[in-house]
Amino acid sequence: MDALYQAHVLVVDDEPDIVDIIAFSFRHAGFQNVSLAGSGNQAIKIANANKVDIIVTDVRMPDGDGVHLAKSFLSETEINRPIMVFITAFADITSEDAIQLGATALLSKPFDLNRIVKLCSDAYCKKICLDVKAS
Repeated sequence: MDALYQAHVLVVDDEPDIVDIIAFSFRHAGFQNVSLAGSGNQAIKIANANKVDIIVTDVRMPDGDGVHLAKSFLSETEINRPIMVFITAFADITSEDAIQLGATALLSKPFDLNRIVKLCSDAYCKKICLDVKAS
């Protein structure tokens, strides 16, 4: 379980209050490495500079939306791709579209913070278990 809390979490939204509350929820759950971004393009820069394990991103943002961010990881092998959860206040993407882009889930705003942390934690634990089996 220690590996879970060492995971690098990136929270992306153009609304600073939402970024802060999601980041707080991950830190409160025990995650030690949480980064923040206000746009998809800023998130890509962070991800290019540091390995990111989990991304929680808004779908609709100026300066690079969540779809653009997700597409930037599609060329990665699945094992190297971060866990990604989309959040949105609009119906501009379906759950099926989100999954095709590599997302674990699409959640509507307002969302349950505990659910976001649990979804990401469970998906990451499953992924690292698969990594160990593949080695």
